[in-house]
Amino acid sequence: MGPNKYANFDYWLRESVVRALRLKLDRPPSLRVLDLGSGTGYFLLVCRTLGHDARGIDLEEVAVFNDMVALLGVSRQTHLVSPESPLPPGEERYDLITAFMVTFNGVEPDREWKREEWAVFLDNCLRRLTPGGRLFLSFNYSQRRGCFYDAETADLFDSLPGCRTRREGNEVLITLAGRR
Repeated sequence: MGPNKYANFDYWLRESVVRALRLKLDRPPSLRVLDLGSGTGYFLLVCRTLGHDARGIDLEEVAVFNDMVALLGVSRQTHLVSPESPLPPGEERYDLITAFMVTFNGVEPDREWKREEWAVFLDNCLRRLTPGGRLFLSFNYSQRRGCFYDAETADLFDSLPGCRTRREGNEVLITLAGRR
């Protein structure tokens, strides 16, 4: 089915509303949100509708994504997520950084990120969070590994200094120490 499955507006908009509600984005205060791999921009639209300053990053390789981003009028910057450069250059700080159905860590077995790549990625993301900010990752299942991420990566998530981590199924929520 490929990327065209995201043209199902009703389904993916509902899914984005559910994601926003699970992250408690229906409550004040207004947040600065960055969505990694924002795709069609449905989640950005929901965030904006709920009063948040939401921006996305993704590649421009998928026509249906580009068309939907333009139609929805959401803010998306072209950027390749990599361990060395997970976020576009700049000093902006975010209250929430999200990535749903994570695939930027590689989908081929010879390209999947290991603990070292995740460590650099997480350090870069956490430096761009405001005190008390959150990093939310939702993983795709890896058929090769038979899990969402390997045990070494799970240990890394759980051992981040100055952070509180909650892992549940395919989801990881990392909260930076401090207050918003």
